[in-house]
Amino acid sequence: MALGPRWTLVLLLPLPLVGCGPVASRISLASAGRTGALRAALDMVSFAGTGTGRAEFFWRTADGNGQLARYVHNEYVQILVELGVVGAVLLLGVLAACVATVRAGRHFPHRPGIRAGAVAALVALAVHSGFDFLWHIAVLPLLGALLIGLAGPATREKPVVPTEGEQP
Repeated sequence: MALGPRWTLVLLLPLPLVGCGPVASRISLASAGRTGALRAALDMVSFAGTGTGRAEFFWRTADGNGQLARYVHNEYVQILVELGVVGAVLLLGVLAACVATVRAGRHFPHRPGIRAGAVAALVALAVHSGFDFLWHIAVLPLLGALLIGLAGPATREKPVVPTEGEQP
């Protein structure tokens, strides 16, 4: 009896989690190091920022020792600290342009699943960027640009005009 592709995916999806018992204790949003770095970063927010790569986050732990980090593990806050309010506004403009490009792609024909997969991957990248320093790994912003291209409007196709009763 052959399993369909959906059942195969459901059965194979948990495999990477097997044997991650020791790692499971590190998978938490309540990490003291990340929380301390985030608090230290929010204390450093200014209009002009510290400058790219110049931010260092220092905080005291519960036992009175100090800790130092170079990354806040949140790309949005990292941009806010390093480039200031001006940089954060520019980042919002770039993100708005990306969303507009992806939304414009709704009216163009795509191969089945390509657009949905690209949009899902973009959402995952955007959410994950709030919990780690992904944009410092050069291939990930390039992957984001590729996904925007896949989900955006086709340049050689004409837009699909919605018929009566369909949502645009």
